[in-house]
Amino acid sequence: MGKDAIIYLLNKQEYNQTFIAKSMGRSKSTISRELSHNTSKKEAIATNKPMGLLAKD
Repeated sequence: MGKDAIIYLLNKQEYNQTFIAKSMGRSKSTISRELSHNTSKKEAIATNKPMGLLAKD
């Protein structure tokens, strides 16, 4: 699992961006940027489903 998927999963578990940034050794702005870009792609990676199947859950 890539770092982007880990960020997405931690965010879905309601960890805040500051916690995620500190635990991954990245800046808060980097985490914010990662979360704002390609959210559906990260969800597909994190759930291991093709992007077209996400809306069918």
